Formats: sequence, structure tokens, C-alpha cells
Amino acid sequence: MNQKWFHDAGLGLFIHWGMFSVHGRGEWCPYQEQIPTDEYDARYLDKFTADEYDPEIWARYAVRAGMEYMVLTCKHHDGFCLFDTETTDRNAVKRGPKRDLVAPFVTACRKYGLKCGLYFSLPDWSVPAFFNGPNTPRANGRHF
Repeated sequence: MNQKWFHDAGLGLFIHWGMFSVHGRGEWCPYQEQIPTDEYDARYLDKFTADEYDPEIWARYAVRAGMEYMVLTCKHHDGFCLFDTETTDRNAVKRGPKRDLVAPFVTACRKYGLKCGLYFSLPDWSVPAFFNGPNTPRANGRHF
């Protein structure tokens, strides 16, 4: 892939937005506060409704501000996906908003002529092996 466009692009918008937006303490909250995934989900997952989700507004403002691209966190380290996937039920189609949040973002970027990026975190705190290694079971549902 030619990455020259990114080097030359200048201003862009990186949107860290997901289930962690509910509590307002940042995307590293479950790690820093050592909240087990089950407890974290019980507190926040179904409260993440995305009722006011409107990537078209983001795109319009990005263009007005002179930006050339937008990047959305489609999966952060908490493991919650903003799109449907067979790998986990912890996604926006099956829980919380009950709809795909990535497709409208991509559509808005294209509509307004913005390059579109998706941030997908490989580290995943909801997978026990991330903390314990691939051969160690998680103790009492906690990974800290």
C-alpha cells in the first residue's frame, strides 16, 4: 500500500469512541482500575446505546476544519467491537446499540471525500491469554 498520502495528508481526526465512553474515564479504565470483563460489561455494555451516534456530523466538521482523513477505533483493548463478528458477542450488533457502527462511519467518510481508517487493537483484555499466557486459565474470572 502506498503510504505517501498519509505522510502528506496533514490534519486528520482520530476518534477513540466505544463502550468506554459511557463511564467517561478513558479507554484504559478497565485495565487501570482492574475491572474484570464480566463486571465491566455488567456496568457499561448495555448502557452504550450510541443514541446520538452521527458520523456524518463528524465528517462534515472534519472537512470544515481542513482534515483529510478520519480514523475510528472499531475495537479497542477492552475487546468490544463496533461491528458484527463471529469471534465475540461483545459487539455493537449483538449488545448495546444493536447495530453496526462502522459502516455508517465509512459511508460518511466517503460521502465527504475523507480517507477512512479503522483502528483495530490486537491486544484484548477480554481474552484471558492476554494477561495469563496461552496455557494458564484465568482465576475466578479475573485477569489482574
